[in-house]
Amino acid sequence: MVSLKFWKKKEKDIDFGTKNIPPMPDLPKMIGDTNTENMKAKMDLVLTQIQSLNVRYETLNERLQRIEQMIQEIYRIAKA
Repeated sequence: MVSLKFWKKKEKDIDFGTKNIPPMPDLPKMIGDTNTENMKAKMDLVLTQIQSLNVRYETLNERLQRIEQMIQEIYRIAKA
């Protein structure tokens, strides 16, 4: 069996360069007020989207009712 020891490095020899990496800058902390304001804005957006979907649903429902009435009229005319 052939041994490939030259490919393996000892853990001591491996250098990932962690010494040269600068420390991460401090991230700005979220203040409670801004976080709640962001949440309120997101909730308002969701509410607006739901209201828009409700209006679209009502419009589609009205159009479907008109189509059903026209089909019933066509059926009555064809039957007569």
